[in-house]
Amino acid sequence: MPRPRFTLRRLFLAMAVAAVFFWAGQLIHSVVGSVVPTSAIAQLRPGMKAKEVKRLLGQPTSIDEGYWLYEKPMNPGWLGIGFNENGELVGYDHETVLP
Repeated sequence: MPRPRFTLRRLFLAMAVAAVFFWAGQLIHSVVGSVVPTSAIAQLRPGMKAKEVKRLLGQPTSIDEGYWLYEKPMNPGWLGIGFNENGELVGYDHETVLP
């Protein structure tokens, strides 16, 4: 009698391999992907209120006297946003690993 082509062991092995590749892809994206999506950065406009920026980009990594910084662990990219005394965006600068 021939052995079954698909066994539970092979199915488990295939699922484990797929999970490893998925996890590796997520890790690579978190390290080399943009800190903030470039499509979101493109929506930043001078004069935007801090609330609008936070709604668009999420919570910054750190806030220091009118300057917000967005970073990711193990990612050399960053996004810095400056606000004036009225809480309006005056400018930003960023560096991403990928375009």
